Amino acid sequence: MMQLSPQPPAESANTPPPAPKARILWAEVWCQIPYVCLLEQEGYEVITADDGEDGFAKALALKPDCIFADVMIGNLNGFEFLKRIRASEECATTPFLFFTAMSDKSHIREGFALGANAYMIKPCVWLNMLSTIDRCLKGETVLPDNFSENTHY
Repeated sequence: MMQLSPQPPAESANTPPPAPKARILWAEVWCQIPYVCLLEQEGYEVITADDGEDGFAKALALKPDCIFADVMIGNLNGFEFLKRIRASEECATTPFLFFTAMSDKSHIREGFALGANAYMIKPCVWLNMLSTIDRCLKGETVLPDNFSENTHY
């Protein structure tokens, strides 16, 4: 008589989902829903905030692994939001990425002078965004393509 090998147990409905790669806070007036959905599909937990004040409050309360913000957000612009984050005890070292249409070199320089880890200009290539997030989570600073510190503007 032939013996059947035991079947592996089916996954239980009580099995917890895998832990997210990282918790990202996304602060923007017009939240970039396609990017948020894609990040969630990649395994990131994404928390959204409607403006800088909301983003700052959520950052302090939820302590994300990474913060995305537009320069042009309401109630507290992106630069002021970053200043508060860097001055806070809770999130001072949290990687901060600007994701904005503000592509002027003076804005980019200001963002990095205030402590941004990356400055991505909209629209951006999806794989570049993922690479930038990974690099920032490792503590790297990521300059935009074609940006040179030696260029005078």
